[in-house]
Amino acid sequence: MATFPNIEPLPTHQLSSSEGGMLQLRRVLFPDTPKSHGTPGVLYYRPSPTSPWQYVAQTLERPDGVYNGVKGRIPPGTYPLSLAWSKKQSESKWSQDPRRPLLHGVKGRTGIQIHAGSGVGSSRGCILVGHFDRGLYHLNWDDSKETFKEVRNLWKGNSPSNPQAIQIVGIDASSPEE
Repeated sequence: MATFPNIEPLPTHQLSSSEGGMLQLRRVLFPDTPKSHGTPGVLYYRPSPTSPWQYVAQTLERPDGVYNGVKGRIPPGTYPLSLAWSKKQSESKWSQDPRRPLLHGVKGRTGIQIHAGSGVGSSRGCILVGHFDRGLYHLNWDDSKETFKEVRNLWKGNSPSNPQAIQIVGIDASSPEE
């Protein structure tokens, strides 16, 4: 199996110095990945504007376009985040905490979350976290559950280091997706 490329986070130009924690999702293009298998990426966290970026997880989103009536990956941009109660998460046997990160302000879409899952079929347009298996084009489910707990644990009470927003960067940073 080929290794996941070493992707560095990009500078965030849109954020003021007064903002708190931030997530950044950088998408990765593997030429040998069938488009229908989704879009892998790398998620980073920065507790404050002056802190260095820290690797958090690999991600998987639905492919671009609309498949079976479900919109594909989230358009590039910066979106406010909150930690919101999830009915599905509250009914899960493996979850001790029914909250999920929720993106706000995604044009024409609501309920966009960051959560565990194994493949694009586990998502209705959300961001899945874990470690991407290029040979199988999905995330390992058990690993994804543990990785999701780590992502959710970035929120600590009312701390200013809590992620306030997520910046989603296009596949080719030199020419961001439209």
